Parts: sequence; C-alpha cells; structure tokens
Amino acid sequence: GAASAPGGDAAEGLGRRLNPVHARRFKTVAIWATGIKTDAQGKAAVSLDLPEFSGALRLMAVALDSLRFGSADRQVAVKRPLVVQPSFPRILAPGDKCVVPVRVFNESATSLWAKVMLNFSGVFPNSGASASGAGWLGAGAATNYEFALLTETPGVGRCRIEAPMPDNDLYVEDLEIAVRPPSSRVAHAGFGRLGPGEATNIPVPCAWFEGTAASKISLSGLPGVRLRGSLDFLLRYPHGCLEQTISSAFPLLYLADLAEVLYPDWLTPREVERLAQAGVDRVLSMQAYNGSFSLWPGSETYPWGTLYAVHFLVEAAKAGRKTPESRISAACDWIEAYLNQGYSSYAGQSGNPAAPDPRLAMAYETAYAAHVLALAERAPHSWLTRLLEIQDRLDRGTRIHLAAALYAAGRRLDGRKILITIPAVPKDAAPRSLGAALRSQVADDASLLSVWITSEPGNAAIPALVRRIEAALDNGRWHTTHENALALMALGKYCRSLGPGKPVTGFVAWDTHRRDFTNAPDISLDLDKIPRTNDVVEIRNTGATPMYFAWSSEGVPAKGTAKEEDAGLSVRRAFFDESGNEIDLEEIRQGSVVVVRIELSAPGSVDNVVVEDLLPAGLEIENAALHTSQTIEWVKELKTENPLRTEIRDDRFIAFTGPFSGRMLIHYTARGVTRGEFTLPPVAASCMYDPAIHSVHGAGRLRVLAPE
Repeated sequence: GAASAPGGDAAEGLGRRLNPVHARRFKTVAIWATGIKTDAQGKAAVSLDLPEFSGALRLMAVALDSLRFGSADRQVAVKRPLVVQPSFPRILAPGDKCVVPVRVFNESATSLWAKVMLNFSGVFPNSGASASGAGWLGAGAATNYEFALLTETPGVGRCRIEAPMPDNDLYVEDLEIAVRPPSSRVAHAGFGRLGPGEATNIPVPCAWFEGTAASKISLSGLPGVRLRGSLDFLLRYPHGCLEQTISSAFPLLYLADLAEVLYPDWLTPREVERLAQAGVDRVLSMQAYNGSFSLWPGSETYPWGTLYAVHFLVEAAKAGRKTPESRISAACDWIEAYLNQGYSSYAGQSGNPAAPDPRLAMAYETAYAAHVLALAERAPHSWLTRLLEIQDRLDRGTRIHLAAALYAAGRRLDGRKILITIPAVPKDAAPRSLGAALRSQVADDASLLSVWITSEPGNAAIPALVRRIEAALDNGRWHTTHENALALMALGKYCRSLGPGKPVTGFVAWDTHRRDFTNAPDISLDLDKIPRTNDVVEIRNTGATPMYFAWSSEGVPAKGTAKEEDAGLSVRRAFFDESGNEIDLEEIRQGSVVVVRIELSAPGSVDNVVVEDLLPAGLEIENAALHTSQTIEWVKELKTENPLRTEIRDDRFIAFTGPFSGRMLIHYTARGVTRGEFTLPPVAASCMYDPAIHSVHGAGRLRVLAPE
C-alpha cells in the first residue's frame, strides 16, 4: 500500500510564504497528568489547572496494571457564572477599522453585574488605552458590548480582556491578533568571483519587516558556493506537488558537502539525510496501488512524474536512503507496461497548443523511461534498439536520455556514439513546456553535462555546457524547481570534479563592522545577527588565489505593496451573492455568504498556474467540510473545470490548475464575519514553470455592515 504522508516536511518553505506575523490567536487546551495512583475501588482525584475556556472538554483516562489495561472518556462542561465570548477577527491589515463584539451570558440563577474591560497593547495605535462596558444582566440573559479597533502598522496586536466574577474571582484572557504587512515575501541573490587583490560592493537589502529577514554571504575557494541561491530556492519552495517535492530533495543526495559549507549551522550531514529521507517518504505517499505516481496525493496518474519519481527513488536507494525495493519494483512494472501501451503525458492534450508533436513527446518519454529502467538494472534493450534505429529523427533532449540509458545499461560504446553527436551549443533552443513532460533548455543542458561528467570528465564539451547553464541564472537561480534540481546536480558534480578549493583570505565589511579571515577554507556570514542601516556590503580578496562568493537576502519589505500587472496571463476577481448578483463591496452584510469568482485568461495555453487570494479581515472562507457551509446552485450549473488542488489557510485561498486555454473560472465561498472597513489585497496568479507568466490585480477596500 501507499505510505502515509509525513507531517510538516515542507512547513518552513510554505510558512515563509504565508503570513509572516506570528500571533497565537487561538489556543488549544491539552493537559496531561500521569503517574496517578488509584485506591482499592480504582478511584483517584486529580486537579487540573485550566486556561480561560468555556465549552465542553473531553476527559480521557487510561489505566493499567501488570496484567490488564483499559480506557474511558467523558465530556465535561466548563463554564463560569458569567461566560465571556470575544469575537476578534482572525487577522488584520494596516488601515483596517472594525467593531469587536464581546458577548456575555449569565449562566447563574440570579441577576449579576456584568462588566467587561479591554486593554490594548502591541501595534494597536491605542496601545496602553482601555475600554469597558457594564450593566446588570438577568438570570439566563445575554448581552453584547462593542469596541472599536483600528490598525496602522503591521505586527502583533494584543488585547487583555478582564471581567469580574462573583466571589471576587476574575476572568482574564490574553489575545494576540496578527496585523499582516501589505507585501509578500521577496528574495534577492547574486554571486561572483574575485581575483587576487580585487574587491566589490554588493547590494544586500536590509529594509525588511522585523523578524522576516534572512541575509547571508558565503565565500569559498570552490566555485560551487555560487549555487547558494538555487539551493535556497529549492529548500524554501512553498508548494509540494510530486515534481516540486522530488526537485527539492534530489540535489541533497549529491550535495551534502556543499550544503554544509553554505549552511554550517543548519544543514549538517544528519539534517541533510533527514531532509532527503523526508522527501522520499513524501514521494512514496503519492504512489498509487498500480505502482504509478500522481501529481498531488490522490489525483490521477502522472506518467512523466512517475518517471521522475522512480529516477529519484533509485538514486535515493543507492545513496542509502530507506526506499522499499518492492515500491521501486512496482513502479518499474508500471513503466514497462506504460512503454508497451505507447502512452504519453500529453495524451488527451491534442487541443493544447503548448503540447509538442505527440510522436516527439512519446519518443522523449520512451528514452527517459529507458534511462530510468536502466538505472534500476531493468534496461529495456528492445526499446533502446528501436530508438537507435530512429536516432536521426530524435531531438536533442531525447538523444541525451538515450545516451544516458545506454551508458547505464552497460552499452558504453553505443552511448558514446550518440553522445558525441549532441552539440553542447545547439542551433535552436529547446521549447519550454509548462506541464506534462517538463522540458527546457536548462534541463537539457544539465542532463547532458551530467552524462559527460559521469562518462568522460575531461571532455571539451563540459566547460561550454557549464557556461551556458550559469548564463541562464536569474537572481541567483534558474526559473523552475525542475531546472534548479538538474542544474544543481550537474554543476555540483562538476565542482566536485575540480577537486578541493584553496583557502581564501580577505574581509567583508558593512556599516561600521568588518569580518577578517585568513587562509579560511570556507566562510559563512549571517548578516541579520548584527543590525544594518546600509544595503552596501564590501567584499575584498587580499589573498593570492581566486575567491568565489554568493549572497542571498529575503524577507517581507517594510514598506510598499505589490505591483499590479499582467504578463502573459490575466487574473481578475469578482464577488457575488447567493443568487449570482454581483456585490457592492461597500455593502457586504455581516453573516451573508459571498461567492468569490477568480477568472484566469491567457492569449494561448498555460499549465500549472498557482492562484493565491488573500482575504480581507472582514471575511472568512467557508469550509466545505462543515455542515454550516452552503452549496451554491448557480455555480454548480456553470460546470466549470475544477482546479487540480485547492488549499484553505486562515487568511488565504490557494488553487493549482492543470492545462487550460483561453479562460478558466474558479469559485469559492466566504462569509462576512466582522463589521468594519478593511484592506482588500490583490489576487495573484503565476505559472510555476515560467514565472515570467504572471498577473496581480484587484487591490482596494471592502466594508462589512451590520445584518439587515
């Protein structure tokens, strides 16, 4: 059967793309007591200190002796004479103004004096101020006290709620509300080489929102240090489909030594091994009963993704990661059947302009399948012979996999005959595919470089391939996770073939600080540990040998908002009521259902688009799994194509699409929950395999009014 999906493997990467302000808005009640001795009747008294809580708790007991064990549970009601229920929004943004109701219930049999006091602190502009409401409340009665709340700056806002209880008791509850910044996280990176006596100034940004900055510099006598930006990109990538999971873990099988140089305080050999194993476990969780793999857990078979998954798992097993042989064998069985069926990842996409010639695509996947099977010591020699017969009609990427397959199958002479016909610098660039079988110029170049280094490390084609791959770097990395994985592995092998680097001597200076080093093998600096007021950082090589450096800086900008633009893609958002009428954003009623429509349109065909829609604080997404959510009939009647996957977070809706051409509609429902005026963030969409295709649109304001 399929493995269980591990929990939290990609938490850091995804967490960096979610709200950077961490506030404990909701606190769980989980209390444990152990070592309790019972009397002769099996009874015991236990005292538990509870936080402020009103409602039902589940009390569970597990008992055992030397021969027996058992368990029982019971619901226990927890309430005070006066029950206080504040209704703060889950999240806020700078410029929001809202009304916070605090409802008080008198659960006693007599009238009580009810008083509620709120004390504000943190980033709330009325920090240090207090507000209160009071009055007599009859037995069994309830009332609301309302308080105004506004925000100006991002950060954590705090509120202490106090309410005197009978018998001189005091209800006290401390709440934290995240005020998220107006911008999303951004990253900058770069690298370079300094000859003896040379220096350079690099622009490392420092104006980040507090607590979100991550700025580092690495220096070494090894050129591999230049790969830092790419490895950063993979390790912190926020999404986790099959390809992205594999691409994030694949380089860790080969680059443990480089990772330790770049991240000495984090990526120890043991941590690299743990991350790689977590990637293996996650990939195995996407394996179906028939041995194939799906793009997302539980989705349909993804043929090219299955090839990439088996490629990774075979290499992981060789590297000593725990990979059940039976799971690889089942996947190889599926690949063999796939070859015999003549299936392609592009099947059913004949109307998709982005899909290449089906015959070409099938030949490419056949060669890759043969390559993967040969690595698993199940080389399909009949298919290799067939591909050799038609080699003159195969494109460059297909011949690269054919050569690799022949080498892996032990047919080195045939492999080299193919390899020497493949140009390091082709006349025409390989087309970039946005889905199905992922292909690009960088991927082809990296695959070819890997084959040459493995088979003939001194070949003259290698330096030309290295230059081509490095020339494609943009902001310290390549465009997609797949490209970064293949390029990292190929260049990592190349750097290792160069042998150990020589120690470096020089200094790094910023503001009034300076770090000198002499004959150091590697240097890694965390610039966030010392406050900076200037973006300029100087690096100088005072030694007699070349020095390579790489820098990266990421965080949430302290100021500014997202730039609205369309680039090869358009995303637009509209709001409707339950009857399908468009809503005036100034007149949304508290408690009403809001249908959010996201419309994607492109002049051609696109695939693998991720949509991220941040909600204003006055709305909350309806969870379709809850009985309180509603089914909107007019949306069902539209018969629109569903996204491949959707994710609901506290403050945002995320969707991942498959291939589409022209127009695609996505709907989800929300509900007005908090009265007030709120910032409406823009909706953003981008292609995961070509970031140049993106769109941001729709920032504004929204108002939630009292129910009619």
